[in-house]
Amino acid sequence: GVVAGAKAALVGTIASAVPT
Repeated sequence: GVVAGAKAALVGTIASAVPT
């Protein structure tokens, strides 16, 4: 759904921002 998509996008953005 829309909420799930928004959560996935948010998590992806945070994951991209965290250096590995």
